[in-house]
Amino acid sequence: TASLPKTSSGKVQRQACKNRLLANDLETLAVWQAPSSAPLAAVSDTTHPLLTLCQTILNDTGIDLDDDLFAHGADSLKSMELFTEIEKRWQCRIDMMRFNQQPTVNGLQALIDEAVTLGHPETLDTETANVTPGFFGRHFNAGQLHKLLGYTSAWQAEWVSPKRLLFGLNTQGSKPPLFWCCQGYPEFAQLARYLGADQPVYGMRSGHLIVDYKDSAAITGLASRYLEEILSNVPQDTYLIGGNCQAGVVATRLALMLAGLGERIQHLFLLENIVPRVNTCPLPFRIAIFYGQHNRKGINPYLHYPVPDSAWKKLYPLGYSIDFVKGSHGQFFKEPNIQDFANKLALRLQESLSSYAGLALPEAAFAAQITAQPVSEWQLGASLLVTVQVTNTSPVVWPSLGQSGLIIANHWLDTNGQPHQWLDGYAPITQSVLPGQTLTLTLPVVVPSTVGAYVLEIDLAEQGIAWFKDKTNPAYQLHVDVID
Repeated sequence: TASLPKTSSGKVQRQACKNRLLANDLETLAVWQAPSSAPLAAVSDTTHPLLTLCQTILNDTGIDLDDDLFAHGADSLKSMELFTEIEKRWQCRIDMMRFNQQPTVNGLQALIDEAVTLGHPETLDTETANVTPGFFGRHFNAGQLHKLLGYTSAWQAEWVSPKRLLFGLNTQGSKPPLFWCCQGYPEFAQLARYLGADQPVYGMRSGHLIVDYKDSAAITGLASRYLEEILSNVPQDTYLIGGNCQAGVVATRLALMLAGLGERIQHLFLLENIVPRVNTCPLPFRIAIFYGQHNRKGINPYLHYPVPDSAWKKLYPLGYSIDFVKGSHGQFFKEPNIQDFANKLALRLQESLSSYAGLALPEAAFAAQITAQPVSEWQLGASLLVTVQVTNTSPVVWPSLGQSGLIIANHWLDTNGQPHQWLDGYAPITQSVLPGQTLTLTLPVVVPSTVGAYVLEIDLAEQGIAWFKDKTNPAYQLHVDVID
């Protein structure tokens, strides 16, 4: 199947396969012909209903017990329908991640047998990634749905379907869409406005004043309804999902459910929210967290704990970033705070979509211009702070230190270019840097303790991989006389 057209998440693109088949553009690897007297495969009494169910939902009577159901049309929506029906008939919940490993009728039957043995779904944790949307959708009942629609009825947005659950702004933009769960329409409209017309944003309302956030099943039920709307109307190869405050809880649950269905989550963005320490962690995707600069300590963990990063490394092993934005809780979508948040969110979006984010920098990234204030002489042994300006002259975004290990550092060389002291001082690149953007950094420098002529060399480095000058980008050099 290596030559079959597939999505970025590895699923076969059935329409593209059909087009290539009709165009006689697929390579024939082998030809199979059934013997005329071949007996029909025996089907056990317990498996036969499941086989019939799969054939019915996927509208394919040719499915056999060990056939790959993905190859027979079991995309995310059909899988949801199948799992929901299984839960109704067998009163059990399927582990979706394990189904992805063996997507056959026999594989499903084994999971059903195991789940039935373990017990009923009501006893299982609804905060795990392996939730089935159809079943838990029933936990967000008709009364709650009616109340939700009452809040959103006056919102002036482009609804993606008559259900009026998912709405969009900037939908003609060329960038990958951001799915954002919000508390109210004004904050969503502000976010879409300041992210710009080229950034599509699809919005969902939180469960604020509708559900009890301690009711995990209700949160999952609400996320389930949004998930079905997304997959039915605006499916993506990869997903960018975010939310603010309580809405971040729904956004996180939605991301986990999509991941449980085998969809790829490119990034989760949370403003004033943190994923609680439950068995959903560590998260199976990267996360960007934003906190207000002027918040009380109950909301901003950096005002509550000495080093909260030690927890982030355990909970978010695939990578995380922390940004502080102007304003305090409840004020981020008001001007001028919204400009700061939108700018930092846009930077994280661009960084996330860089194919190398979290990996080694590509060759094209090793291009920079470095300048420092010229000096002619320094006192021997002095400890100084040198102001350095660094411009990203490459065509790609430099990720922040947490994702790239990028630093600026200095060496002391003699007049022949040989190292006198290779590593002296360094400063981390603590933020992402766009192409053409210039940073002003403070570099600690310790002057050599011997009088003489030296060269102070300042260069960028991706720690453990390469110095920029090793990639043909010249380092900045400053000739200094060290005096007594």
